[in-house]
Amino acid sequence: MTATTASFLEIASREIAAGIPVIPIQPGQKAPPLNVGGTTSASTNPEQIEAWATRFPDANVGVVCTLTGILIVDDDDGIAEQSGLPIHTRIVESSPGHRQYYFRHTAASAEVGNIPQRAGFSLRSHNYYGLAADSRHPNGHFYKMLNDSPIQPMPAELLRYLQERYATAKGRSLDGATIPQWGPLERKLGPSEGRNDDMTPLAGLIWDGEISEEDFTVELSRVCAERHDPPYPEGRITDLVRRAMRDWKPSDVDRALLYDDGSGPEVVIGRVDDWRGIFHTYLDFVNAPKLTFAIKGWLQQDGLTMLGGLAGHGKTWIMLQMVRSLLTGESLFGYDFFKVTQKSERVVYLVPEVSIGPFKYRLEKSRLLDYVQSGKLLVRTLSSVEDIPLSDERIRRAASGADVFLDTCTRFFDGDEKSAQDAKKFAATLFALQRAGARTLTGAHHSPKALTDAKHLTLENVLRGSGDLGAMLATCWGVWQQDEKSNRVYVRNVKPRDFEPVEPFEIQGRPHIDETGWFKMAVAPGLTGGKSRNEGRPERPEKLNVQAFIRSRKGESVSEMYAAACAEGFEIPFGTFKTWATEVRKMDEKAHPDDNSARLM
Repeated sequence: MTATTASFLEIASREIAAGIPVIPIQPGQKAPPLNVGGTTSASTNPEQIEAWATRFPDANVGVVCTLTGILIVDDDDGIAEQSGLPIHTRIVESSPGHRQYYFRHTAASAEVGNIPQRAGFSLRSHNYYGLAADSRHPNGHFYKMLNDSPIQPMPAELLRYLQERYATAKGRSLDGATIPQWGPLERKLGPSEGRNDDMTPLAGLIWDGEISEEDFTVELSRVCAERHDPPYPEGRITDLVRRAMRDWKPSDVDRALLYDDGSGPEVVIGRVDDWRGIFHTYLDFVNAPKLTFAIKGWLQQDGLTMLGGLAGHGKTWIMLQMVRSLLTGESLFGYDFFKVTQKSERVVYLVPEVSIGPFKYRLEKSRLLDYVQSGKLLVRTLSSVEDIPLSDERIRRAASGADVFLDTCTRFFDGDEKSAQDAKKFAATLFALQRAGARTLTGAHHSPKALTDAKHLTLENVLRGSGDLGAMLATCWGVWQQDEKSNRVYVRNVKPRDFEPVEPFEIQGRPHIDETGWFKMAVAPGLTGGKSRNEGRPERPEKLNVQAFIRSRKGESVSEMYAAACAEGFEIPFGTFKTWATEVRKMDEKAHPDDNSARLM
């Protein structure tokens, strides 16, 4: 591969082989990402990479930093070499003299997070992408792989060195003023309280050599309004902007960091006459990713999934089955259609209504304790020492890149379940976890007692509380335990957003959970008798048995299946068998029209 011939597919394939998630970037540019969602939609899935490559064959490749993956030390002044520490890892040259060092995250580096540009370097830890080697720089040259060694964990000594250098570095001098960090103020500054000393460094940080005078003025005005009371007169700000553009050296600080790392006021720049800019463009829709699932047909990515059912009806067991499938890559309930598209890097399971002893029993039954030991399954129970809300930054960091489970949602609900306003607040908390980088988010929620007398499962009767709770979901599965002894559970999708779900089905825990740790599909989709086993059109028992047998012979011709059925002792005319096989094929095509592997014939 040469820098002049490398395609998006070649570069991206190399990166995902190293376990680095990627995104497509505008050809020959550092921005913008061409995929909707930017870094939050980064992927290591070869199928997704090929889809992007088909649409954007010449795109640059963005390598995405996550708290469970890589970090990049962006070194502009030879800081890594000055440390005197041995470094044996991947090194990419972005421009002559500018190097990017790739490291695997450690617990210590994940705790540090991002370090903005200062003292000749920055540490890009998460929610950031850099350009991969062989991508084209906006100036026309190519990013160059200087050292393709295996990516090593972030050395503790180097991390300490960078932290100390960052903490002790002096600010740059601009027009006689020292630029401090852009930290938040305890209160707004008034007259004679240093407003000028504050405003001048702010201007120095914003001036990047490219921003227009108009945008520069708007941005500085709004930032000052956030920090000063009263704000400066417009004329003073205009004079400072023009002086900065005429006399000052452009800042080497990424302006996005001033807002995105949480260290300064959130400032939104926009003009009334640019009202079209607040809407999606046609290109946004052309580049929008397809609906994706972590578990095909069951668990959507970038959406909220909920299981609703009465207490004791198997919600926790089902969620633990989901956890095991995500960690092992095995199909959910042993049903081929519910296949895992990409194994989970980490699962976060929060169950504050059960103490550690009883939950240990369920983990053991589900064969999940080894994943707790390896750190891939993080669990908090009622026995955890500290009571931590979902808004806690430690929870958000743990959720980045993870599949998150809440058992049950009630324990995280602040307010009245029946209140639409409180439901919206709860939804905002969940969406914040998604923005923090959670791949999937699944919650268990109790049903109202009225479900006992209901004939059918619906969104309205499987979720207790405000209807706004159901409105925010991507999908919801209603569950009803039909037999406690065998833990046989009827499952129905009561809210599918933008996909065609499978027909209702039944799963069974015992004896399988004791023998293998798995629940198994007891009655395939479309063949169940319903919540009370007599819902809908009744079928003859022999027909259900024959159609279940047909599904077990996937890929065979009708004649081959019929011969096998006769050998198994089924006594049925060939014409009837063929009719029932056709019904099975049509039901499966309706349940999953895009999955040819799930079709029988």
